[in-house]
Amino acid sequence: MKDYSAHRLALLSGLFGGLGLVSTVACSSEVASTGAGGSGGSGSSTTGSTHAATTSSKSSSTSTGSAGGAGTTSASTTASTGTGVADVQRCFTPGLGVMCPAAADAAAVFGACTTAGEHVTAWISGPVVVGTDCCYQVDASLPGDPACGVVGRPFMQAGVARVAPLRRGGAGWASHGTRPPAPSELDERTRHAIAAEWARDGAFEHASVASFAKLSLELLAMGAPSELLERTHQAAIDEVRHARLGYELASLYFGHDVGPAKLREAAHAEVASNLAELAHAAVLEGCFGETVASLMAAAQRDAASRGRVRDALEIITVDEAKHAELSFEIVRWALTEGGDDVRSKVAEAIEMARADLGRAEQRARETPPVDAIAPETLLAHGRLPAMEALAIRSAVTHQVVIPALEALMRHA
Repeated sequence: MKDYSAHRLALLSGLFGGLGLVSTVACSSEVASTGAGGSGGSGSSTTGSTHAATTSSKSSSTSTGSAGGAGTTSASTTASTGTGVADVQRCFTPGLGVMCPAAADAAAVFGACTTAGEHVTAWISGPVVVGTDCCYQVDASLPGDPACGVVGRPFMQAGVARVAPLRRGGAGWASHGTRPPAPSELDERTRHAIAAEWARDGAFEHASVASFAKLSLELLAMGAPSELLERTHQAAIDEVRHARLGYELASLYFGHDVGPAKLREAAHAEVASNLAELAHAAVLEGCFGETVASLMAAAQRDAASRGRVRDALEIITVDEAKHAELSFEIVRWALTEGGDDVRSKVAEAIEMARADLGRAEQRARETPPVDAIAPETLLAHGRLPAMEALAIRSAVTHQVVIPALEALMRHA
C-alpha cells in the first residue's frame, strides 16, 4: 500500500491554516506522517456508511443501494452463514425505462450494494418482477459491509443516503458527441463492473447537489454570513460537475450514455431546525465525509493510469478539499454563535464518527472484504481495493479530521 501521508499533511495544513490555527499543525503533522494507519472504510468509494436518524456519512451502518437503484431486503431462504447470507432475495428499483437485467448483468446496472449496506457477492438467479422492482436470489455479506460506503457528502432522508436511480441516456449528464472507445484491455464483465462503480460515484455526487441546496436553506434560516452562503452555492455547482464526470466515466466504460433518473426525495428535504443540528450534520457530512472524499480521490488519482480518469479525479480532489474547508468554517461559525449546545453536538458527532469507523474496522477484521476485480485493475482505472480505501479513511479520521475539530473546539 502506498503512503498517502503527504496528501494528508497537505490537507491538514490547509485546514488549520485556513482556520487560523497554524500553531496546531506542528504537533498534528507528527501524527499525520506516521503512515496510513488501520483499516476501515468503503470499498472503491470515498466514505464509510451512513447512520440512521441523523444526517451523516460517517456513523452506523445504514446505507443506500447503488447508482442503479436502491436494493431492498426481503425474506431469506437460508440462515446467515456468520459472514453473510446465502440464496436470499434482494430487490432493486430500476431507472425509468430500464428493463430488469439478467442476473449475470445485474451488477452492471444496480451495482453491488443493498440499502442495508450488504455487498452482493453472487447473483444466483432472477429477475422476478415484484411491483416495479427487479428481484434476484443472491449471496451477500452482512449489513454495513465496508465495500458499500457513501461517496462524498450524502443527501439524507429518514436516516438513509438517497440517490437517483440510473437510467440509460445521459440527459445532459454524460458525454456529448464522440466518446473514446471503451477500454479494450478489459473483458466485458470487468468493464461493466467498473462502469457501475463510476455510475455509483456519479449518483452520490448528483445527490450532493441536493445536500448543498438543503444546507443553503439551513444557513439562511440560521442567519449565516453571506460568504458561507456563497461558498455553499459554489459547492453545489462543483457537485454538478463531479456528477457529470462520474456519469461520463460510467458511460465510457459501459459503451453507452447513462445518467440519473429523478431524485424524487429531493422534493421532501429534511432541514435542521436549529444551529446545533446544523453543526452536527456539518461535522459528519462535511468535515468527515468530504475530507475523506478529497484524500480518497487523491489516492485514486495517483494510482490511475488512464489520463481521462486522472483528470476527473484531480478536479474532484481539489474541489472536495474546498468543500471540507467550508464545512470546518461552518462548524467554527456555529460554535461561535451557538455556545454549549453546539459544542455538545459537535462532540457527539466526533464520537459517532469514531464509533462508526471502529465498527467498520471490526467488520473488516472479522470478514475481510474480497474485491471482485484484481487490485491492479481497480487501481489502474481509478478505483481502490476495499482494504486500502478503509485504511485511508482510518488515517484521515484520526490524523486529519479529529485533530482539526478538537482544535476548533478549543479555540472557538
